[in-house]
Amino acid sequence: MAGEGDIVNIAYSASEYRNATNALYRLENPITTGLPEGIPYGACVGNHDQPTTLYNQYFGTNHFADRSYYGGHYGRTTTRTTTCSSASGMDFIALYVTMGGGAIPG
Repeated sequence: MAGEGDIVNIAYSASEYRNATNALYRLENPITTGLPEGIPYGACVGNHDQPTTLYNQYFGTNHFADRSYYGGHYGRTTTRTTTCSSASGMDFIALYVTMGGGAIPG
């Protein structure tokens, strides 16, 4: 699963990020998904997620680093990442790149 950005509406709202994790972290549950690491997914930074302080706290490199499908990141944050997965004998790579939302250091 790939997000298209704007995890939250207000980047500095911890309560919005807690709501987002309540929804997205469910994808990671092996019991409900029947998959060892849940459903592979990645999050993409949208303009409403900037500045990325809370984004990186909840969906940063530390969150995804131990997942086998996490393909890594460019820079210090997860504002530019990849995920790799396979299904029905096909391999997939997803690129998550922040565009048009302003400059993001990292």
